[in-house]
Order: sequence, then C-alpha cells, then structure tokens
Amino acid sequence: MRPKDAVHELLVGRFNVDAEQVDPGRTLRDLRLDSVALVEFALEVEDRFGVRLPEEGAATMTVEQIVAYLQGASGPGEGG
Repeated sequence: MRPKDAVHELLVGRFNVDAEQVDPGRTLRDLRLDSVALVEFALEVEDRFGVRLPEEGAATMTVEQIVAYLQGASGPGEGG
C-alpha cells in the first residue's frame, strides 16, 4: 500500500478522523489527535513502515509531510 493511502487509512480507521478532514495540508494536531493518539500513531507508523517519525514536532507535521517523510525513508522507487 502506498504511504499516502496507508496514512489516510490509519487516520480514518484507527483514529476515527473524518475522511473529509484528512487533507494534505492539515497537521495531526489539526486533526485533533491528542498526545496519547500521537504516540499511538507514531508507533503504528513504525510498525507498518519500519520508520520512526521525529519525536519532536510530529504533532505539527502535515499529512503531506508525513507521507513525504515515509516515501523518503522507503528509498527511491518505493512507496509512492
């Protein structure tokens, strides 16, 4: 699954974010993930992608930045 689709699915399916609210320019904080949910989100991302999100600033990363971070970490030609 592409990182973009996986992040969307994770936010909607696991964290009950309204699908219409998951916009590339919105931050995790904009999507109303509290501190516990942020930690859980980071752990889920690490489990699924083997990539650790930066501990500092993850709450203020946009959906688009998270996807780009995951794509960059997966190496050239992977992800999507």
